[in-house]
Amino acid sequence: MFGETHVHEPPRSTVKTPSRHHHETYCLLGSTQAYNCSIKIEHRSLIIKAIKALKISDSLEEHSRPPPPVFLYNWSRIEATDDATYQLLNHLYLAHNPKLGQEAAVDTFANRLLKMLAYDSGRRLILTQQTLPFSICGENRSAGTDVCIRDDNEILLLVHRDKRLDNPDDPQAQLIAAAIAAFQCNNLTRDRDLHLDEMTIPGITLVDTTLVDTTLVFYHLTITAALNEAVKTGTRPSFITKVFRRVPELSRRNSEGMKPTDSRTKIALLLSVQRMYREIWYPRLKTHSRIVETHGV
Repeated sequence: MFGETHVHEPPRSTVKTPSRHHHETYCLLGSTQAYNCSIKIEHRSLIIKAIKALKISDSLEEHSRPPPPVFLYNWSRIEATDDATYQLLNHLYLAHNPKLGQEAAVDTFANRLLKMLAYDSGRRLILTQQTLPFSICGENRSAGTDVCIRDDNEILLLVHRDKRLDNPDDPQAQLIAAAIAAFQCNNLTRDRDLHLDEMTIPGITLVDTTLVDTTLVFYHLTITAALNEAVKTGTRPSFITKVFRRVPELSRRNSEGMKPTDSRTKIALLLSVQRMYREIWYPRLKTHSRIVETHGV
């Protein structure tokens, strides 16, 4: 069953001025309300539907690198039999309950986890703390990403952690703002005649559940030229933008994050599925001048 949110408020923007070590000003709309978004909870992964529609096998073994069994099945880092697994489990423990000023541990864990799952294959890069040019409300600003995957030409996936320790903004709104900035950046690398009217950008948030930052929520964000134009001109969209959200159905409490091995296995599986979206579905679509809507797939 889908859950849906409709809003009727004018745009609200919050400007965050970075430290003296940065020269950019971050401008993020502080709520999904400003984008007139409808958040739909998807209980069955869109990528599985897409794969079957393309008559491609949905076998994860064929399209993804399985996580090392030691990481999935060993509760404690002390049980790790190799340095790489020990380090990843150690990063998991550090990210599980970060204190104020130690939030970077979450980004580091996300980076290492994505690398383990081969998100950097095919000459892709996993980058942290990137700043994207962002045209918004008639001004040239910038949007920040905690972790992103990109190749030579495009930003392929976005990861945002919950910043409630130091910033009350909705992490979904931060993710949507970064996706719009990615839409702008990706089109800048294309010839004008090859600009895309739509891009569906996968996203992940690491959600703060009682100060635990290793619970992941998955998104497919379809950014359109019309939404981009509304943001650039500072007008609230008259249409609803659909954002699909997949919340892992875990047998444990969300507050336990990825510490339990069964939760860890389920989240690793969903991460592998999310990567398949980029490697199977998206490359077949971006060869066209317009990306096909995924809502009805």
